[in-house]
Amino acid sequence: MIDLSDIVTDPDLADPAGFIINRTIGTFQRGGWAATPSTTEIPNPQLIPAFGVVVPATEREIEMVPEGDRVKGMMAFYTTTPIYTTSAAGNNISDQIAYAGDVYRIIKVGPWLAFGYNIAIGVRMGGD
Repeated sequence: MIDLSDIVTDPDLADPAGFIINRTIGTFQRGGWAATPSTTEIPNPQLIPAFGVVVPATEREIEMVPEGDRVKGMMAFYTTTPIYTTSAAGNNISDQIAYAGDVYRIIKVGPWLAFGYNIAIGVRMGGD
């Protein structure tokens, strides 16, 4: 496979400010999600700085998700940093990404790890 991680992290293409991945650690229990209490070693939520290309989601990317007809705005985040959606098997809930003053909830992560990067589609939370 071709490793394209150098392209995703190229300073000429990637957003120089980067973005922050907000990841809540916890477990699925009876009644839903329970966040793990913070400790000095493991804060909750974890704020993970990330770097990569950020672009508006294309029509093709939007068609891949059930939420594609939302009017709130969707962005595609290309990065080498792992990004997660909700998964009981993976015992995690969707990451949220803070970017350019807005927060995006991740609804889809593309299967591109074999090429050295992730594509995550996020829908803007709140507002119009």
